[in-house]
Amino acid sequence: MTTSALRRQVKNIVHNYSEAEIKVREATSNDPWGPSSSLMSEIADLTFNVVAFAEVMGMVWKRLNDSGKNWRHVYKALTLLDYLLKTGSERVAQQCRENAFTIQTLRDFQYVDRDGRDQGANVREKARQLVCLLRDEERLRQERSQALKTKERMAGGGSGGGGGGGGGPSMAVLYGEEFSRSRGSPSSFNSSSSSPRAASDLEQARPQTSGEEELQLQLALAMSREESQKVGQYTHTHTHTHTHTHTHTHTHTHLYYDNVLLLYVSISSHYALSLFHGAGADPFVEQEDEKPNSEVPQVSSPQSASPTDLI
Repeated sequence: MTTSALRRQVKNIVHNYSEAEIKVREATSNDPWGPSSSLMSEIADLTFNVVAFAEVMGMVWKRLNDSGKNWRHVYKALTLLDYLLKTGSERVAQQCRENAFTIQTLRDFQYVDRDGRDQGANVREKARQLVCLLRDEERLRQERSQALKTKERMAGGGSGGGGGGGGGPSMAVLYGEEFSRSRGSPSSFNSSSSSPRAASDLEQARPQTSGEEELQLQLALAMSREESQKVGQYTHTHTHTHTHTHTHTHTHTHLYYDNVLLLYVSISSHYALSLFHGAGADPFVEQEDEKPNSEVPQVSSPQSASPTDLI
C-alpha cells in the first residue's frame, strides 16, 4: 500500500466519511492514474439516491476547490463530473448550473510543477469543455442519451431496466436501503457493531509490519498537528467576538481528537497483540510453539516526523 493510499485510508476513518464520500475521494485521488470507469459508474448510480447524492456532490465541490500541488484532485473531479452529467441523476446538471461560477473560474486555473510542466492546462481545458456542455442543453441531452445506452449495453441489459428514459431508478432502489440512513455521527465510530463499514475499514487499515505501524502512527500524529494548527488559528481570531463559535470549534476539536485517539488505540492494540504472539504471527490465531526469548523490534519515536515529510 502506497503512502498516499494509507494516508487517505486513515483520513477516511478519522473523519468518519460515508461510503459515497470514500468512493469520490478514491476516484479523485492524487494517484498518477485516472479513475476507473467501474468506480465512476458506481458513483453515478449513487446520485439517484437523495442522501448519497448530497454526499457525492459535496465531496466533488470540495475537490474542485483544491489548488496547487493537488491539481489532480481538481482534474479528476472535473472528469468525474463530466461522467456524472452524462450517466448520473439529472440533479447533477441542475446543481452544476447553480454552481456554474465554480467551474467557470477553473478556466483560469494555474499550476506549474517542478519540471516546468503546465499541469493547469489540463484543468483549464476540461473546465472549458464542461462549461460548453452545460450551456448547450440539447447537446447534453443527446450525449446523456447516448452514454446511458452505452452503459446499459455494457451492463448486459440484465438488470431489468424497464423504463428507457430514466436509466437509473432501479439502481437507486439497490442503494436506497444502504444510504437512506443519515451519515453517522462521531459517536457511531466508537461502536463497531453498529457501523460495519467502519469496522471493515479499520480492519484493512491495521498494520502488518512494524514499519507500517510506525508510519501509521506518524500519519495520525501529523494529521492531528495540522488540525490543531488550523483550529488554533481560527480560535485566536474569533475568540473575542464570537463566544458561541469558539465553543462549537472547541467541541468539534474534541470529536476530531477522539477519532484520532481511537485510531491510535486500535493500531497500538493490534501491534501489541502481534508482539505478544511473535513477529509475523497472526494475533487473532493461537500459536502452538511460542518462543519466549523472541526479540521485540524497536520502534523509533513517531514524534520526530513532520507533516511535510508524509505528504
